[in-house]
Amino acid sequence: MMQDDVLAKELADKTSKADIDTDAQTVTRLIADEIDTAKQAAESDITQRSRFIETLRQYAGGGSAMAARITRLGYSKADILHLAELWAQERDPELNFIVGSLYDSGFVEVDDKEARSLQWFRKAAELGQADAQNILGYFYLNGKRGIKRDLQKGGQWYELAAAQGNVDALINLGEIYYSGTRVPLDYARAFEFFERAAKMGKSRALNYLAWMYTNGQFVDTDCRKAAELFAQGRTSFADDPHFQVTCEKDRQARAEAVAMREKNLPKLTFNRDRVFGASQGSGYACELEFVVKTDRVSSIENLRVSLALKNKAGAMSQQVIAFEPFGLNMQNRNLQGYKSDTLRESTLQPIYQPEFCDVDSYSVTAVTGIVNGKEMDILKAGIFI
Repeated sequence: MMQDDVLAKELADKTSKADIDTDAQTVTRLIADEIDTAKQAAESDITQRSRFIETLRQYAGGGSAMAARITRLGYSKADILHLAELWAQERDPELNFIVGSLYDSGFVEVDDKEARSLQWFRKAAELGQADAQNILGYFYLNGKRGIKRDLQKGGQWYELAAAQGNVDALINLGEIYYSGTRVPLDYARAFEFFERAAKMGKSRALNYLAWMYTNGQFVDTDCRKAAELFAQGRTSFADDPHFQVTCEKDRQARAEAVAMREKNLPKLTFNRDRVFGASQGSGYACELEFVVKTDRVSSIENLRVSLALKNKAGAMSQQVIAFEPFGLNMQNRNLQGYKSDTLRESTLQPIYQPEFCDVDSYSVTAVTGIVNGKEMDILKAGIFI
């Protein structure tokens, strides 16, 4: 009898196949034998405990009929969670992560599942569990689960997970350095992280590498290489017969923009768009959307717009709005291949004071960034509208 969750799924599947004996007693006996074997393994070898809990979890999540059978064998969802918590207290990183994920997924109904899942994810992360470290990095970086945004802590947790080869953390770090909104833009580091993740077969990482070859970011523009990577990443770019032609035209346009940057700078238009309510546990009151657009193919990077927001009561709030790189091509799709205006970029600014969610007006006090490879005071240059 197999001792892993593969058999658990196979047995669960058998209950829904007409050509297989679905006698309830037979199925229950098979499940009981499998669980007993897995339990004995877990009792004799503590490294098998997490596998045992995951096997129980899969059975319990196999539909109401399967959950009822497991309950009759003495393993209700509450029992499974209790056992996992009991074993996790012995400082097992994997079991701490499993308990966190059980609460996070609503395996057992509790009112404070997000707080409880955070507690267990934090324990797992502190014990060195890479998936938990990546999750904690996300919470800190994005202000989730009641945690106030802390870019430094978020990055540190990602780094710890990436050091263990966690592929999601590698991509997350790559995105941080590529976007340049949370840390100074660093294409070299972004490329390094994306390349490591791409070697593990992650399509998101392959698409980022393709985009960097498309735009000539850290690497020289290579339209054929970009097309090959997009094909590996399975985006619609791979099926676009015009991709390489447009890619070459964009390369020439960027080169001309760099050559003429002292005489023919792009015009950037900026405006406030929509207001979004805060997500649960975010810690902020709302998010204000800001949009910027360039009038031609140009490399716009590290763009920072300093604003003075004024609400209806006349109170002021200072904000710095950061934008990801944009304007580098006319593909009019994002790197996932979906339609998008590539000369336009938007960002959501978290607002922690509810009285500034209803902004009456704003004034731009400073604009800096890198335009076609040159750092400049964009506001002083007179190209920001």
